[in-house]
Amino acid sequence: MYKHTLKSVPLIVMLTACGSDNDSTDKTTETFNDITFSGVVYDGPMANTTVSIYAGNNLLATAETDDNGQYSVNASIAVSDFDRLKDQPITYHAKRDNILLYEYAGLSLAEAFANENNKTLISNFSTVEYVLADTNRDNYVSNAEWNNYQLVERHIAELLVVRHGVGLKSIIDYSAKMEGFENSTVWLRAQLDNTTWDAWYQANILPYNEAWDALFADTWFTDQEAHRFDDLLYWQSEYDYVVGQDTVLPVLESVRITGIPARVRPGDVISPTVEAVWSNDRTTDVTALAGYSVNPADALEIVDGQVRVAALGTITLTAEVAGKTAQFTFISNADALLESISVTGVGESVMVGDKLSPVVNALWSDESSTVITPAVSWTASPADAVVIVEGVPQVVATGEVVLTAHYDGQTASVTFNATDAVFTSLNLVTDSAEQYLQDTVTLSAQAVNENGFGLDVSEVVEWTSSNPAVLQSLENGQFLATGVGVATVSATMGELTVQQEITVVAKLVDVSINLPNGTISREETIQLSLNAEFNDGSVVAINEGVVWASLNPEYLTLTEDGIAVGVLEGSAQITATYDGVMIEETVNVIAPRIVSSTPRFVDGMLTVREGESIGYGFTFTRSNGVVHTFAASDDEINYESYGLRELQDESGIQIAEMDKDADLIYGVRAGEDVLSIDEVPPALQNIFVELGAIESAYTDNRKVQIKVNVLENDNVYQWHRVPGQPPVGETVKLAQAIQDGDTLYRFWNVEGAEQDGIYVSKVTAAGETTPVFVLAEADKEYSNNQILHASNGYVLLVTSDSPRDPHTGVQKNFRYNLAEGTLTPVTMTGYNDEEFNYSYDSFAFSSNGDLVVLRSYDDEVTPYVYEFETATWTAKTVMPGLRIQTPSNTTQIAVLNTKHMDSSSYGFVAPQISVFDLETHASETQELTIPGDAEFYCRSHETFSLAAAPSCVIQVQVV
Repeated sequence: MYKHTLKSVPLIVMLTACGSDNDSTDKTTETFNDITFSGVVYDGPMANTTVSIYAGNNLLATAETDDNGQYSVNASIAVSDFDRLKDQPITYHAKRDNILLYEYAGLSLAEAFANENNKTLISNFSTVEYVLADTNRDNYVSNAEWNNYQLVERHIAELLVVRHGVGLKSIIDYSAKMEGFENSTVWLRAQLDNTTWDAWYQANILPYNEAWDALFADTWFTDQEAHRFDDLLYWQSEYDYVVGQDTVLPVLESVRITGIPARVRPGDVISPTVEAVWSNDRTTDVTALAGYSVNPADALEIVDGQVRVAALGTITLTAEVAGKTAQFTFISNADALLESISVTGVGESVMVGDKLSPVVNALWSDESSTVITPAVSWTASPADAVVIVEGVPQVVATGEVVLTAHYDGQTASVTFNATDAVFTSLNLVTDSAEQYLQDTVTLSAQAVNENGFGLDVSEVVEWTSSNPAVLQSLENGQFLATGVGVATVSATMGELTVQQEITVVAKLVDVSINLPNGTISREETIQLSLNAEFNDGSVVAINEGVVWASLNPEYLTLTEDGIAVGVLEGSAQITATYDGVMIEETVNVIAPRIVSSTPRFVDGMLTVREGESIGYGFTFTRSNGVVHTFAASDDEINYESYGLRELQDESGIQIAEMDKDADLIYGVRAGEDVLSIDEVPPALQNIFVELGAIESAYTDNRKVQIKVNVLENDNVYQWHRVPGQPPVGETVKLAQAIQDGDTLYRFWNVEGAEQDGIYVSKVTAAGETTPVFVLAEADKEYSNNQILHASNGYVLLVTSDSPRDPHTGVQKNFRYNLAEGTLTPVTMTGYNDEEFNYSYDSFAFSSNGDLVVLRSYDDEVTPYVYEFETATWTAKTVMPGLRIQTPSNTTQIAVLNTKHMDSSSYGFVAPQISVFDLETHASETQELTIPGDAEFYCRSHETFSLAAAPSCVIQVQVV
């Protein structure tokens, strides 16, 4: 359980009445006092989280965490408000969506101002403790609530913190549900009921288990949160107990006072103990948390930090804890005289490091006896054999030792023999588990015996580092941080070993303003930031906690948040203040510059990626929002008079291509080409110069040459880069290449091989397969039927004895199944002219493998369907018009009839669209309505882009 600074009034403070103003803040004449709170919100860590700092229930300031969950909150406290707030406790609230985390700082506002470093970890564990302490459920933990929480039995509190801390982590990091609860705080309060907890746990076992393993594997987190527990890692092996144990926070039933003898006399030192009695029949020592009163008020006094009896008669001591009180009445009598004292409770043999528990009794003249152990002083012989630690004698040397008690002129001794300690464990001590690069790190090793006595053995143990590249061992516990990372330090003495994980981080060495070239354009708006440079060479942007200012707002304005706006060409001095350091820099305001263009220019080159296209013409946008547009035509910005050089890549494929019908330039293969543009106006030439595309602009020479850079595109199929593997033969010709998915099928005509005929090879990312023999046709070759893609996994193979002019030869045709590698002949009897015509025919396959041929002739399209099962051809309904392509639709073919759209003899006739379904072999015709009110005049099939949906609704784009 986390023990923060306690706010109760201890007995000594009450007796000495030494209350004072602890406000150590520097009261100046300034209107505000500034304070910074920083740290980490951690359950992973947590980025994009709002952190709010409160004094009591008064909000001081807020900030957002960065990607590493770190926050820095700067608060300005008005001097007039400080006295009202200075004693209020500091609490931290962190919120991201419906996740709420808390931390009770344990400091008042005044103490926070006096503290040099208000750095706090806000975690799932701190949140559970906070909610447990918040008994009135107002989300603000008071000093009294926190002090009462400290009374809770540690074992139960630790179990609840682990149980529900892991539960919170499972919700934040592992998708556990908190359905039915408004936020994590409401959820957490509900889980304190065992029935609710059991139901939630059973529904979220898997994410809870993941969170449990991750939490205890996070050594940084367990190191940071170890202070909340007697032994945090003890709970790692107690999973079943943590999730299954019914737990109820015990209720404080009463308090009692012990440790005061029934009979004292003036001058006696007393050591009262206050114990809390809980509803689970357990007791805890709450002496430090109790408030005290004495009757008579002057009956007890403080001498050298001890409570001493100062009066005769009946004395009543009252202790109060969380509203529960206890009284103890005892008698101070001066008539009885001290006759002697005695020492008991020490054995004849002890070990070095043992803390002794002697009991000293006083024998009085009235034959009564009282325990006076807290009131005695001690000496030893030899003198250096025993030290007194918090009033308790501890053995520190071997040999025979005489321990003597002294009280009011009387002495009593006990003799014992001290032997060497047997060490059972080693401890490592360091100021921090996080160290800076290039710093010297110092650790100390302490050997501990079975009674808990520790001895510094730093110069005796053997020191090693698991990662010398991060932490290099020097000697006697000193290490040099040589690299960023994590290293485990080990200290070994005999069979004892102890380890400590040390994280080395880079140290901030410089901060500079992040403004490339120190320039900003007129009318341009930029969000400025700082660059933090670290001694490992890394640079990190700083966007929070910076205060900005411009000393020359006539040239450049700058808000405190760092938003800069160029006003007028010239130079301006700007400042950035961060963490008490001011940085000053000169910024040049220049004329508005080009910030974007269509098409793109990169390093002075017109840039396009493989598989992409760019249109004719240019659009440029400047930093002030001004747009320059240049349209292409034959008279101005003429692309087609000269065009591209048509350079090729190493595989022999042209790098870029021009589509003069569509006014487009396509990026085909990665590489560079040169584009010549004629009739380029001087204004555009000047922009080209500005971009570095050309060196100079000319008014008399309007032709320019600019480089075109086609970039690699991983999404474009790169089969041409795959090493080829053509068949072996005297004459090998690639007849056709057909793509199906990510596979390219290459069909070859081979002569002079072991077996002449048609071969096929497959090209994939793994390379090209060995060609496989497909078909042997005497006196016939495979003729390229101009198909580029497979159709439903089938390919049409057209063979002819006159492949260069298949219309004059005799055809023999086949359906080739790509998946099975099988051939099925196509009977041409019943088809028009009993042969295919590449000028008029186009080919497709239905999903069942039937062949569909569309014969286009005299502005009509006739579908023919060949059924392989019956080997018959069937002519379908003639569709008037021209076949058009619907590239996104592989199950339908569209025919557009625009024949009489602008014919004066017919009057206006709306265009007709016919759709042929490759599966049903049926066609539908409907009137085509063009979007908007555009006129139909001069429309042609080249000006439409169509896609047919399954319901036969036609989507139209007019070009």
